[in-house]
Amino acid sequence: MSVVPAVGIDLGTTFSCVSVYRNGRPEIIANKDGDRLTPSVVYFDPKTAEVSIGNMADDLTPQCPSNGLYDAKRIIGRKYDDEAISRYMIYKETSFSLVKGEDDQAVFELNISGQKVIKTPEEVSAEVLKYLKNIASEYLDDDVTEAVVSVPAYFSNAQRKATKKAAELAGLKVLKLITEPTAAAIHYVSDRRKHSSNILVFDFGGGTLDVSVINVQTNTFEVKVVYGDTLLGGKKY
Repeated sequence: MSVVPAVGIDLGTTFSCVSVYRNGRPEIIANKDGDRLTPSVVYFDPKTAEVSIGNMADDLTPQCPSNGLYDAKRIIGRKYDDEAISRYMIYKETSFSLVKGEDDQAVFELNISGQKVIKTPEEVSAEVLKYLKNIASEYLDDDVTEAVVSVPAYFSNAQRKATKKAAELAGLKVLKLITEPTAAAIHYVSDRRKHSSNILVFDFGGGTLDVSVINVQTNTFEVKVVYGDTLLGGKKY
C-alpha cells in the first residue's frame, strides 16, 4: 500500500500554489488552467451560492463585485478594530464589505439571494486550500490529507491558529506551519549545500513586501529580523 505524500502549500495574499516533494526534487502542481499559481480569489454566486476559485473567480467578480472575496490572508485572525484592518481599509480600495463578526473578528459580508451572508476569513481561505488539495489529489491520483503550510514570519498566534482552522475546514491536517522566509532559506541552503551562513530573503509578493534575515547553522534556521510593508505588492486590484 503506497503512502500519499504530504504537500507543501503557499497560501498567498494574492496567489497560492501547492507542491509535492518526490524523487528527490520538488514538483509544483499546475491547477486546472495549467498555471502553477492560483489567484487567492473566491467568488460566491449571488443566486446559487456556488463557489468559484482562482482565475474563474477573477473573471466572475465583475458580475457581482461584493461577492468576489480576496485578501483573506490580510484579515484572517484579526479583530475588526485591529489597526492593521483600519490601515488596510483606508489605503486599499476594496469591492467587498468587511464587518464586525463573532468575538469582534473581522469578517466578510456578501449578498446571496437578497440576504446578507457572513463568511469568515477562515472559510474563504478554506475554499482556496480545498481547491489546492483537490488538484494535488488529482495529480497524485490519491486523496491528499496532510500539508505543510507557509505563513509570514510576523503572523501572530491568533493568525497561525486561524490558518490551521482554515486547513482543517478544507480537510487537511497541518503537519507544520513554516515561516515563508525559512522555507525560502531551506530551499536556498539545500540547493547550494551551505550549512552555516546568514541569508537575506527578499520576498516581493503580489500583496506584500517582506525582507528577512535568516541565520543558518547546520539544520537550525532562525529568523533574526523581519521588516517590510504589508500594503505594498506587485499586483494592483
